Amino acid sequence: MYEQGASIDQNRGGVRRVSRVFERHAAAIRVELTSDVLLYLFVGSYVIVVGIAALLMGDSGKFWPFLYVWATLSMSSSSLLVVLAPFALFAVAVAIRRNPLAPFSELLRIVRSVIGPRVLSGTLLLCIIGVFYGAFTSAKNMLPDIFHYHWDAQLAKADQLIGGGVDPSQYLMGIRGSELTALNFLYGGVWHVLVFGLTAFVALSKSHEQVRKQFLLAFLMCWIIVGNVLAAIFYSGGPSFYDLFTGDSTRFSNLTQSITPAITLAEQSYLREFFKAGEVGIGTGIAAFPSMHVTAATLIAFLLRSMDKRLGWLGIAFVAFIEIGSVRLGWHYAIDGYAGICSAVIVWWAAGKIVSNRPFALSR
Repeated sequence: MYEQGASIDQNRGGVRRVSRVFERHAAAIRVELTSDVLLYLFVGSYVIVVGIAALLMGDSGKFWPFLYVWATLSMSSSSLLVVLAPFALFAVAVAIRRNPLAPFSELLRIVRSVIGPRVLSGTLLLCIIGVFYGAFTSAKNMLPDIFHYHWDAQLAKADQLIGGGVDPSQYLMGIRGSELTALNFLYGGVWHVLVFGLTAFVALSKSHEQVRKQFLLAFLMCWIIVGNVLAAIFYSGGPSFYDLFTGDSTRFSNLTQSITPAITLAEQSYLREFFKAGEVGIGTGIAAFPSMHVTAATLIAFLLRSMDKRLGWLGIAFVAFIEIGSVRLGWHYAIDGYAGICSAVIVWWAAGKIVSNRPFALSR
């Protein structure tokens, strides 16, 4: 009887310990969710506004807020693995140095110190960002139904004026063959890995709380201000779609005929087909000014500099390559990139001011 009673007491004690652990983790998760509540409200408000706009315009068929949720999670996780690969190797080296007799146990300790409640709240945040991307693409695809005046001729003229009477793309025509393929890889592959990977890293990160909030808020603000508002005010298609927006198929024919990477040609054909059909798909919608590619690259540069000033120089080089790629591959006028850089600088500064204010301070 005594042994049976002792066993029952041990079981009850075990249940209480498990319950306390669960309550502790639940409380930590609630804290993390509360910390990001203003970001959730920001995204929620934007999605509602886009949804209402779609209904009022009779464009409800173009409102696809959940289009990117799975794509965002899959792209973010795969990109995060690539971004974290060097850090993983470093962690293994540290574990071996600290405890050469039991490096695996030491590595588990390091992993536990990094993984915490924010993994769950950060994953939820990435899902919410996926909904945000869906609303953004929906709004972008509504632009042709609202704005019928196109700024391509004026932007091309301004580009030529800044370039000393020559289209900036002509200065880059020497980039061909394998060099153009490498540039395309940077513009497409590396850009997506860094943007999705570092956004996931920041969403899941336990450190640099102020920079984390500043980056995420600036990132979301740029998609709206740059990718929706300014894109609507200066609605344009860019050199590769100049004929689609102006009817002039010769203005940039020299540039477009020199674009050889198959991926770029396939992507531009994909966008053209969806644009003509008036349909919504992943990555669809054409709007050149300002360049969101360059804008996002600039925010990445700010983020890297916030982590380490030496990484900031890599960020600057990244921005330069993305700007060059956007022009040489026919996606953008050079001025689109200049506007994107200026917009990112202003929004990064504004986001820093906002997260320093009391509502954000209280949500930490």
